[in-house]
Amino acid sequence: MLLINSRIIPLPSPSTTLLQLHKASPCSTKLLANKFIPCRRRKREWIPHTLMIKVSSSSSAVENHSPATVSPGSQGAVEVIRSFYAGINSHDLASVQLLIAEECVYEDLTFPRPFVGRKAFLEAYKSFVDSMSMDLQMVVDDITSNEESSTVGVAWHFEWKGKVFPYSKGCSFYRLQMVDGTRQIM
Repeated sequence: MLLINSRIIPLPSPSTTLLQLHKASPCSTKLLANKFIPCRRRKREWIPHTLMIKVSSSSSAVENHSPATVSPGSQGAVEVIRSFYAGINSHDLASVQLLIAEECVYEDLTFPRPFVGRKAFLEAYKSFVDSMSMDLQMVVDDITSNEESSTVGVAWHFEWKGKVFPYSKGCSFYRLQMVDGTRQIM
């Protein structure tokens, strides 16, 4: 089971701050909040106030990887999602379980139906990581969030032993909520 070219592109709405996918160049993508208009060298440029971080993995990063030690309750939305990807890459089911809300809904175009509830998601997650080598890593290319609405957009790809895995780019959108003082993925 391999998630390939998954894209979620919401419809723009003036009343919400949904994320839009914007192609920056033929080779890369960036996620920007819809309030901001990308432009080239004009007198008045809109500067996005979102966190954009590029991350790359290598074989040494895989060997030295350790899960985050910060509790999910004290983390912002971006940190929760980074912890989620760290849990996937380290095959750490216990750390991922803490990040998923009981009533989460996981929708992926690869599957005919969404996975509803933490238990269903964790069963799918377990079969995914059990079939995935530790040499295959999900690498976050760009990440952006709206902490106010607890939404996060992530552009990612897979790498095999530190090299880009062909046809493995994806884009994911997450909503988070506070549950008993802990921020969790819905």
